[in-house]
Parts: sequence; C-alpha cells; structure tokens
Amino acid sequence: MRSHKRVKVGDIVSCRFPQEEAAGKPGLKQRPCIVVGVSRGSIYRPPSIEVVFGTGVDKKKRGQQVRLHKEADLDLAGLIKPTNFILQKRARVPLNSKFIISNAEGDTALGHLPQHMMDYVTGYLNAENTNVRDHARRYGRRQPEAPTWTNPSASTQNKEGTHA
Repeated sequence: MRSHKRVKVGDIVSCRFPQEEAAGKPGLKQRPCIVVGVSRGSIYRPPSIEVVFGTGVDKKKRGQQVRLHKEADLDLAGLIKPTNFILQKRARVPLNSKFIISNAEGDTALGHLPQHMMDYVTGYLNAENTNVRDHARRYGRRQPEAPTWTNPSASTQNKEGTHA
C-alpha cells in the first residue's frame, strides 16, 4: 500500500473496525472511519492511526455524533450514502492492509471531513481529554483509565511463577 504514509488527521478511510469482543483483530465489515490521530511508530511499534467509528444513518442515538448527509459533504468525504460517526467509539489500529482498505486507485484516504465538522470533532476530543485529566487529578490517579472498549488482557501481561 503505497499511500499509507500520506494518511493525515481528518481523512476518511475504509477500515475493518475491531469488534469489542475481539479487540486487536480486524472486524469483518469495512466501515468508513475518520482519522483523529496518527502515530509514525518506532522500531518497537508499527505506525498506527486512531479512528472514529462510522455507520449508516439510523434512528438510534448512540452518543455524540457527526452526521454527513449533505451532497457536497458526502462528495468531499468520498462517501456515497449518509453516514454517522460516533465520537465515543474509537480505536487505535495499525496502519496495514489487515485493517485499512485502499480504494481501486490504491489510495488509502477516500476523502476528507469538511473543515467545520473537523473543528467540531477536534473540539469534542479536546474537551473529553480535559475532562479525563480533571477527573484523574481530582481522584488522585496519574493516568486516565483505559476506555471500556479495549481488551484489558491485551495491555497487561500475565505474571506466571511469581510468589507472594
């Protein structure tokens, strides 16, 4: 995938968003997702992106959402039908072909979120981070708690053979 390096914040990508019950593994269905964070990686970690879950428009209210439904916004985003992006449902995924699907031209990004909507998403994420930091400071925690959708066993290692 030659254009993975060009993914930037605000791009819309086609992603196999991981399911809650199998965090860390690609989901079965391709979904449009907004890129809200990019990590170049290191010698220990591959490049990754943080994405916001996208789904078709329905009647359910699933928390804070950004809805793309105007024709001009859909064209800019590279989408063909109205889409809701659920801001609380995010995941960090590796930047590889198991998770990120390129289009027919070989581009990773389908399009770009309109600037006024990206400003809203950025504002929401900044406010959320401030609330998490304030909560952690208030209750004496140094690190914020892990999001509920991550697999806790994936981030902790079993310590076998340790005795008290």
